[in-house]
Amino acid sequence: MEASTNNTLLERVEELIQPPSERPLVWGNPLLSVTPASMAIRDLAVRTVALETAVREIANELQRLLDEA
Repeated sequence: MEASTNNTLLERVEELIQPPSERPLVWGNPLLSVTPASMAIRDLAVRTVALETAVREIANELQRLLDEA
């Protein structure tokens, strides 16, 4: 049960957050110095929201598991 729960959580996080290694370093990527500041800020804001969503989902799942225990 624990292993499948971990897989489920990891899959959810992966759906919400694309790992930096899979994001191509092209114009518009906030990690490139040639990306305009407005684009970089927008992209970083989107990534921050995705991280917040992932943390909330993980917290909810952990709380559900604790309630079941």
